[in-house]
Amino acid sequence: MGGFTRAASLPVAPNGSMGQLIGLVHRVPIALKKQYTYMREVQHWSDFTIILGVLAVPVIAGMCVCGGGQVGVGAGGGGAVYVWV
Repeated sequence: MGGFTRAASLPVAPNGSMGQLIGLVHRVPIALKKQYTYMREVQHWSDFTIILGVLAVPVIAGMCVCGGGQVGVGAGGGGAVYVWV
């Protein structure tokens, strides 16, 4: 008699590797929204500060990689501040 048979595995089944990857991709915007809300409401950061912080990460990483890891800040005459790579 027929009985139960195992269901065919779909490539995007929730318990499959592809389904888990898709779930991870869909969780990223939610995590970013929670982090943004935390910085705005708990830390009281402005949008400008958040944007500068987000943009500073790849800039500093690029300066470290392209500059051979030698990033420095120095004060010049007249109160000017210089950044060299």
